[in-house]
Amino acid sequence: MKKYHRTTITIPQETYQKLKILAALQNKSVSAFIRDLIQETIGVNKKKIETFPFGKYELGVKDIAREKIYQTYFREKVSS
Repeated sequence: MKKYHRTTITIPQETYQKLKILAALQNKSVSAFIRDLIQETIGVNKKKIETFPFGKYELGVKDIAREKIYQTYFREKVSS
C-alpha cells in the first residue's frame, strides 16, 4: 500500500473551477487529477528519478535556506 502525504495549495477560485471541470471530464477526483499531473510532470511513472543529496553536510554547506535552493533552481530553469 502506498503512503501518501497530505499537503495544501492555494490557487485562485477560477483556476479551481477549471481544475474541477477537467477532473470531472476524466472521471477523477480533483485530488487524483492533481496527483496524476504531478506524477507525469516529474516523471514518476516513466523512469526512476535520480535523487540528489540535499543534506547540509553532503552539500558542504553549514547553513542553507530553502529560499536559496529555490532561487538557484529557478535561475537554472530560466536560463536554460
